[in-house]
Amino acid sequence: MELRNISTFIRAAALGNFARTAEELGYAPSTVTTQIQQLEEELGFPLFDRIGKRVSLTSLGQQFLAYANEMDSLSEKAKLLGVEPHNIRGNLRVGTLESLFSAVLLPLLPKYSSEFPNVTLDFKTAPSQELFSMLKRNELDIIFVLDRKIVERDCIRAYANLENLVFVCTAGHPLAGRRNVPLSALLEQPLILTEKIGLYRHALEELAASQNLLVQPYMAIDNTGFIITLVKQGLGISYLPEYAVRSFVDSGKLAVIQADVPPVRFLSQLFYYKNKWISPQLQGLISLIASRADG
Repeated sequence: MELRNISTFIRAAALGNFARTAEELGYAPSTVTTQIQQLEEELGFPLFDRIGKRVSLTSLGQQFLAYANEMDSLSEKAKLLGVEPHNIRGNLRVGTLESLFSAVLLPLLPKYSSEFPNVTLDFKTAPSQELFSMLKRNELDIIFVLDRKIVERDCIRAYANLENLVFVCTAGHPLAGRRNVPLSALLEQPLILTEKIGLYRHALEELAASQNLLVQPYMAIDNTGFIITLVKQGLGISYLPEYAVRSFVDSGKLAVIQADVPPVRFLSQLFYYKNKWISPQLQGLISLIASRADG
């Protein structure tokens, strides 16, 4: 059983399209078809149902996929026998939220690059739901998201850390340094928030609703970095994850407003697909992110 045929099968199962599989792997479409047919002849049963340009796994194809992933993982493990982490080559595909990428991952990259200098990191920033879909299609190796505790079928959570949401303003703002500021007073300020479907915005609206208050933002922007820039310019206050603003608070550019509201916390969480082999470069990233909680 050819390993290249196994790899082609795994990718075709993820994409559901032989033409896209051929394009990604650099094969002619006929090559993908031939490789799948060779596998089906060896196994004695069809792996895919063909409906137009789309293909989907048969029930036996779904069962075989678990074995194919194991064989592919064993092949990758064998290739790394005796190879030091410093000499490992390859790609690591990481999906994450924009705020986690800029505030958490970026500061860790120099250390990761020193440990795995020959590993290429491919990042994709997107909402959590899209990242989970890409993970299950094997388009990403791991995802880093922020939400309430997530239990996702066929996915393994490798790490979780509690993250606080805080109100922030410029250091010279009248509310900076004040304690027990009522939510009603905060909502009277010019608010620069994420869009209505955003996680932080929804959390604030829940707080407001519990006190029969309305959230009416001055600006709505779907980018945490842009929001922080506008707050630093004194155009308003915002409600963001503490990790996203920590460096600016520490440097005196922003200040946290001590609000008289119940604490709101979410979990930053790392997920990989259950059949995923944890390569040294993947374990290295997991360990590095987990170390921030230990520190």
